[in-house]
Amino acid sequence: MKKQLLPLFLLFIGALASCSAPSRSGEKAAQQLVDYFIYQEKPATFSQTFREPKVLVEHLQTSRQQFQKQFFNSLKEMNAEVTETEAQKLSAELLAQVKKKASYQLVATKELNGQATITFQIKGLDFVTAIEDTTTALLQQTQQATQALDMQHTLAVLKKEIQQINVSYEPVELPLTVKQVEGQWYLPAAEQLRLNQFFLAFVTGKEDTDQLTEALDTILTQAEQKVVTADERTAISGN
Repeated sequence: MKKQLLPLFLLFIGALASCSAPSRSGEKAAQQLVDYFIYQEKPATFSQTFREPKVLVEHLQTSRQQFQKQFFNSLKEMNAEVTETEAQKLSAELLAQVKKKASYQLVATKELNGQATITFQIKGLDFVTAIEDTTTALLQQTQQATQALDMQHTLAVLKKEIQQINVSYEPVELPLTVKQVEGQWYLPAAEQLRLNQFFLAFVTGKEDTDQLTEALDTILTQAEQKVVTADERTAISGN
């Protein structure tokens, strides 16, 4: 029995060691950071690999809170009756879709003297198209309805679009630099701001807020124009 159990114990110990061992590679360290930051994977390994992991965790929480606030403000513009609780539910659903559908691959790595710069190619959610489809549907339904659409209807349409959201066909490429000191990796202060870009790229498929705002402005204008054009065609055919 002892001879049979010993190999099993050795395998078990080896598995535990492989799961919790900090990374010596800058490339793997950067991957661990993104995996934890976006997917909340392997928190123990992340904590061992990076110096001051609590600072990075706080940055993650701040990024999520900022996103939820911006998302709430956007929903308020669509329907003034939307509550913060409802907005949080929808943002949680959106982040769940990120875990299911968004992905990345490494396209370049440079490691030298305890510093590594890794370029990620990110395929994030096609958030802009989801908002476009939501807006088009709501505009059409508003014109067909005999009374104003209530908040719950607006949220139901948006939730449906979020649940069936696709991945953006245009990947975003972002570099990330990590440095090593005394066997542990850390993120330079300037790179901590880069994490906001990573978060935005995974959630919206866009590189920065300016690019996202411009895209949203364009599709909202197009959505309104589609409805106007459809109404004009209906009026012409009716005559």
